[in-house]
Amino acid sequence: TTPWFYEIVTEYQKEFIIWLKSKNIGCRMMYPELNKQKAFIGHNQSEQIFQNSRKISNQGVWIPSHPKLTGSQIEYISEIINKFKPTNC
Repeated sequence: TTPWFYEIVTEYQKEFIIWLKSKNIGCRMMYPELNKQKAFIGHNQSEQIFQNSRKISNQGVWIPSHPKLTGSQIEYISEIINKFKPTNC
């Protein structure tokens, strides 16, 4: 089976998303921290900080994952990801 999502974690999440989209690669940020979502307002853990959840929420990016991606599409996505250079480095 193919994973439903495939993710990358980067300190440069927003810049990375802009880079991928400029190269016509679909992607998106990962979900916000679960305990900070509207459904959990008032829950006894809604104000706690869960470091791993926060990191994935702030740094995670979903990249294309589909069984019909061709080999050349996968190679293109991989090449573009490997060429990414954050402006702050």
